[in-house]
Order: sequence, then structure tokens, then C-alpha cells
Amino acid sequence: MSVFEENEEILRRIADGGNNLEPPRPVDFAHVFTDQASATRFAEAVRVEGFEARIEKINDETDFGADPWDVTASRMMIPTCETITTTEVQLDTLAQSYGGRADGWGFLNI
Repeated sequence: MSVFEENEEILRRIADGGNNLEPPRPVDFAHVFTDQASATRFAEAVRVEGFEARIEKINDETDFGADPWDVTASRMMIPTCETITTTEVQLDTLAQSYGGRADGWGFLNI
């Protein structure tokens, strides 16, 4: 299943649960990094692109080992499959250039 198809299925389940996906809302895109310096450089880069960015050290075992750094990039958008997938791929490519990777997305239902 492609990223687009996965996102389409997730959004369909959210809509089927009675949630209105039409209003714009902050959508959060999570990324993990092995060190604080890489996370900080990525956060600075996404801020230049118009995202809000939050950096946090997390205590969780992942493929990066213990205590990776998490950067959540957020932007106000209407959560369509196209906008989420395009943004997710764009941010993952940028995260990889700083040694990180995407780790999912989400939003609060409004």
C-alpha cells in the first residue's frame, strides 16, 4: 500500500467516525533524530518553510536507540489526503537530509 493509500484510509476512518474534515486545523508531523544538533537544524529549516516546530527529547526505544530526539512540525491546513501526503513526503525528505526520518502525523478532531 502506498503512503497516499495509507493516508486515504486513515482519513476515511476518521470521517466515518463522524468527524468533519473540512475545517482547517493544525496538523502535526513527527520526526525522530539521533541527536539534538540534527533535530535543531531540522526544526530551524521547517520554521523557514512556515511550520511551527517543537523539539523534545523522548525516552523510548526506537531504531535510533535510546533517548532519540523528536521534532514535531505543525501547520494549519485542511486535512486532505493530497495535502497531508505531499507535506509528509516533503518533510520526510528534509528530515533525511539531517539524518532523521518521519514518524507519523496526526491532528485533533475539531
